[in-house]
Amino acid sequence: MKRWKGRQIFLLDAIGAVFSILCLFVVYNFEALFGMPKSILIIFISIALIFSAYSFTCYFVNPINEKLYLTIIAFLNIGYCLFTVYQIMIHSNRLTTLGYLYFIAEILIIVLLSFYELKFAKTKFML
Repeated sequence: MKRWKGRQIFLLDAIGAVFSILCLFVVYNFEALFGMPKSILIIFISIALIFSAYSFTCYFVNPINEKLYLTIIAFLNIGYCLFTVYQIMIHSNRLTTLGYLYFIAEILIIVLLSFYELKFAKTKFML
């Protein structure tokens, strides 16, 4: 991964959230292939919309205390992953192999991004 700096991480997070929204719309439209109920997918999409708005706002506003805002979005992303794991467990009898693959891949990507955000927030301000 190229070395991201400053507010570019917010842009990366925002673009990632938009990509999640697009993928979740595909999952929503092909519910039978993935197995996650549409009502839960709407919640996932709504959360991703809020997170993308947050990250785009941070990118364009360029807050003075980036550490705080990076830490917030990192923990929100981790919370989203925990919520996703919970929904996978609740709906495990409905999920297909493709559904498991999609949600596990999404969780892995988001967790990696979140840890990168936390690491960046820590190193940027511990100089």
